[in-house]
Amino acid sequence: MEDEHKDIADFEEENIDESIIQPDEKQKPKKKRRKRRFLKIIIAFGIIIALFLFFLSSIAKWYIEKNGEDLIGRKVSIGQLNINYLKFSVKAKDFILYEEDAQNPFVSFDEFVVNMNPWRLLKNQYAFSEIKLVNPFVKIVSHEMGFNFDDIIEHFSSDDDVEIEIDEDIESTIMYLVKNFALLGGQVIYEDKIEKSITEIKNLNLTI
Repeated sequence: MEDEHKDIADFEEENIDESIIQPDEKQKPKKKRRKRRFLKIIIAFGIIIALFLFFLSSIAKWYIEKNGEDLIGRKVSIGQLNINYLKFSVKAKDFILYEEDAQNPFVSFDEFVVNMNPWRLLKNQYAFSEIKLVNPFVKIVSHEMGFNFDDIIEHFSSDDDVEIEIDEDIESTIMYLVKNFALLGGQVIYEDKIEKSITEIKNLNLTI
């Protein structure tokens, strides 16, 4: 009889142990599945962000060209726009801001490069390691009605403008630092249609 009681007790202990162990064993695959799903979500978000950053230059170029007239009141074209996120730099090539007739260039340049040091922003400093402008072109025309850029000024001036108050103490603490500035080539034309005269300045070369 004692042996039978021992066998029954051992059998019950085994069943109790199995009932305790089985739920844990079932939970382990669930935890692994959750981890895998979480990793898949992270990877998916990473791919989406990477694709967005990769195509951001093209998106920005498309948006500026499409909405140029809404943004500044004139047609705008950009040959190439590159945004480097590692170097915090922006490079634009073959930029043209057209006249009001959307045919002739008002302002243009072959290349514009800006390299910025973002860590200086923590010290209220706008630090630029390089600013380069290659072959800028500007044509100013004066006539009886005013200048050829009056429509741009009117575009930005409206009765709905909101005045923003800036703290003078904060504004005075902001610093601007430029290490390398280069203006290579360029041309400025001033045409006075009233006096029928044209003044032209070429080769605007300046390095700092």
